[in-house]
Amino acid sequence: MPMEGEGEAQIDRLPMDLLAHIFVFITCFKDLAQASSVCRKWREGVKQSMGRRERLSFAGWKMNDESTSCLVRHAYALKELDISKSRWGCQITDNGLYQLSTAKCIINLSSISLWGMTGITDKGAVQLISRANSLQHLNIGGTFITDESLFAIATSCPHLKTAILWGCRHVTENGLLVLVNNCKKLESINVWGMRVARDSFIALLTIRPALQIVPQSLLNIENVPLLKVNVNRLSGYYNRLSFVSTNYRFTFNHLRSSPPPLNDDTPPPLSSQISEKITQLWWFYGSSLTKTFTGTSVIPVLKTTVKLKNPLIRFSRTRVLHRRCSMSKTNGALLANAPLVVRETIDLTDKEKKIFDRLLQVLSHFNLETQLRVAGGWVRDKLLGKECYDIDIALDDMLGREFCEKVNEYLISTGEKTHGIGVIQSNPDQSKHLETARMRLFDVWIDFVNLRSEDYAENSRIPTMQFGSAEQDAYRRDLTINSLFYNINTRLVEDFTGRGLDDLKTGKIVTPLPPKETFLDDPLRVLRAIRFSARFDFEMVEELKVAAKENDVKSAISDKISRERIGHEVDLMVSGNQPAKAMAYISELGLLWVVFTPPPNCELPISKELDGVCVGYMDTAWRLMNEIGRILADEQRRLYLYASLFLPLRKTVYKDTKKKTLPVSNHIFRNSLKLKASDADDVMRLHNAVEKFLVLISFVLSDEDDTQISEINWEPDMIDVPVKLKSRILLGLLLREIKDFWRVALMISTFLYKKSCVEQEILKLEESRDLFMEVEQEILKLNLEKIWEMKPLINGKEIMRLLELEKGGPVVSEWQRKLLQWQLAYPSGGAEECVDWIMRETQLKRART
Repeated sequence: MPMEGEGEAQIDRLPMDLLAHIFVFITCFKDLAQASSVCRKWREGVKQSMGRRERLSFAGWKMNDESTSCLVRHAYALKELDISKSRWGCQITDNGLYQLSTAKCIINLSSISLWGMTGITDKGAVQLISRANSLQHLNIGGTFITDESLFAIATSCPHLKTAILWGCRHVTENGLLVLVNNCKKLESINVWGMRVARDSFIALLTIRPALQIVPQSLLNIENVPLLKVNVNRLSGYYNRLSFVSTNYRFTFNHLRSSPPPLNDDTPPPLSSQISEKITQLWWFYGSSLTKTFTGTSVIPVLKTTVKLKNPLIRFSRTRVLHRRCSMSKTNGALLANAPLVVRETIDLTDKEKKIFDRLLQVLSHFNLETQLRVAGGWVRDKLLGKECYDIDIALDDMLGREFCEKVNEYLISTGEKTHGIGVIQSNPDQSKHLETARMRLFDVWIDFVNLRSEDYAENSRIPTMQFGSAEQDAYRRDLTINSLFYNINTRLVEDFTGRGLDDLKTGKIVTPLPPKETFLDDPLRVLRAIRFSARFDFEMVEELKVAAKENDVKSAISDKISRERIGHEVDLMVSGNQPAKAMAYISELGLLWVVFTPPPNCELPISKELDGVCVGYMDTAWRLMNEIGRILADEQRRLYLYASLFLPLRKTVYKDTKKKTLPVSNHIFRNSLKLKASDADDVMRLHNAVEKFLVLISFVLSDEDDTQISEINWEPDMIDVPVKLKSRILLGLLLREIKDFWRVALMISTFLYKKSCVEQEILKLEESRDLFMEVEQEILKLNLEKIWEMKPLINGKEIMRLLELEKGGPVVSEWQRKLLQWQLAYPSGGAEECVDWIMRETQLKRART
């Protein structure tokens, strides 16, 4: 360590580049910290050395979120980042990953290791990975990620070559399928210790035969047949898809009434050409394929692009059923959507087994012959391999309230604590026909309701409710996929409509009874059909869509259902996995303004064009959010989508009962959907913030003088500071106004931003994404994150003392606003400097008067 005085002179002789080059070879962070404390020059040398490093490893070091993110932010050239946990290693949390995601180097990283970081979940992993677009090697083993992180990897990391998912026990086969399907360059994947069936790993080879799955002992594919997919093509049109094995050939012809001879390789006549638009190709299952392939059931699991080069594809011997996929012509290839896996049996969790066993004990204790059936969505989701905690139990010979009382009687007899019973009364006027009892068992809320049959008296739309059979109840359900039962007594799935399982496998949205009859019985079923169609990417049959468009069904939606129920259903769509698709379906069926009813005294030009604009904005917002990869909190995401949907209405107003002028969206939230009043206020604030961002973006990114200040009329009384400081003031004021929703408002602004005063086209997604990142980085560079938490240096009483005022009022408020601007312009300034500025400004004002 150099001596004081003389040492300083020696240090001054060392060039900064040489210092930085020397510090690059120091791998001990403790030594680097000591070096940076020697003098200012060494501190700068350490900082520059971090900027030259291409690899950082924190494995074994006691690092936390702040120290790790601080070092990574300075490592501009970083290519490899290792934050693996060792015995005394760093403990990074989701908050740390969020901080790391803002570093400039993340987008250029080729390797990331988060192995063993037990404090990491999807929230942080998705935030970091969604920005690592150059990633080739990822080790995320030993963390608590789920499929959500794999979906982010599949979307954001097209160059990924190796993925280590060792011990990721919350990842399912769906996540693996999406990952392997989207990451075209993936060469190796480590799946040791995962709770995924062996057949699922074999299915991955269907997508990518050359994929190396580690450990190889998981696979035993000696008996898996190899099939070749041939696509014959003529003049740009597809006409035939052939499956060829060693001894057999099976050809599916789109237009021919019979297959050609096996030795016929001549192209079909022009009359056999099919449209180049999407053609549906259904999965072959059962006898059709059994007869083709030596009597053995072989299920195709085709999930990727089938090129015209006749690739070899593996098909696993599995009993899992798959729904159809859409085949379309795109750039000389057939595209196939990932099929939805449908199980044949239901696997119960430990908690579900406890619940059902307890219910059976109640039956046995009282010698009851009641059949207990789990109904609806739980059965559907379990067959799809999804977890579901919404358990509805249907009883065939008693009311739900009566059975809950029996449960409590049983608990008393065993000396256990009883549970409260909640009863939701029926309300036929609002299509709530059944009384529902609710009870909590093993920390899960269970709904109990009796099986029903309905008789409608002449000239009455309110049915007479009676105990019914399971079959009668199934036909009164909204959709066939929701009409399935799981019989707790027999442990079997029951399909009384005869098509619930088939519709689930083939991906169809169908009503058990004629759709118009079903919709008029409970018009909310129209919205439920839309929601499930979007959620599962299922197809609504034509008969259903025709019924939903009829005027008497639309009238029933307006008159027969409470607005709270409509709002709840819409909220589920917006919070779901395909909100834009759901809104597009609502628009397609002509229901947009039936659902989002405008105020009666509003001259809203309702038209198909307005429908298209509203839905188009939401679709753009949805795609932009996924393109940017920003993970918004649930409430932020929800309001972001609502604000985008109603963006075309932001300047359309109406007068409420108090003659107050308000945006139309205010009425929609408060009256049409009966959602929280704060939702209306938040969307209105977002729209106002968007308008301000649209003006600010050009100003923030411009290097010109303050000629653009004249455009900003929402902050006319600016203090006299340099132009670039005005940028920080305006951004700070806007962020203090919108707080945590500033990224939401900025995101919406980017796809509205005008390139010039004349050109008003919506930017392409890539341009919008780049614009968002640029403005976001500028805001972070100005250290405005959480600026709304900044406390004033001087309070109102102190201002009154300095200005010698006897009481407060507009003068104090004006000075508080000016002081806020001063603090934003000079973030490092203290209270004394602020007081000096006030006194100078006061003297100048007196001199001018």
